Amino acid sequence: MKISIKVLSVFMALTLIACSHNTTNNNDSPQLIRNGTTPEQAIVFPNVKGSITGVPMEYKWIKENHPGFRPVKQLLIEKQGQMYDVIYIENENGEKKAVYFDITNWYGRL
Repeated sequence: MKISIKVLSVFMALTLIACSHNTTNNNDSPQLIRNGTTPEQAIVFPNVKGSITGVPMEYKWIKENHPGFRPVKQLLIEKQGQMYDVIYIENENGEKKAVYFDITNWYGRL
């Protein structure tokens, strides 16, 4: 019976942890929360450690979330201590957009 109580206790603890997790602020899925239209809505890749993986992820994100658009210009900006890549994109019809990526956690690292 002791094993059953331990298993039940572990199950209950895991259930409580899972239920208390707030998915609306989960940075593991930034594309579901942020749209990249402003620095405040900048896309964040929380597991990126440097530009070797971060920059390709930016372009992949653009390709997946803005089909038909191509990058035309990229800028690095600083705002209130945060570093951002701003990638300007354009489609065949001349529609232009700016996409912001918060790169503060990996700026300057390979």
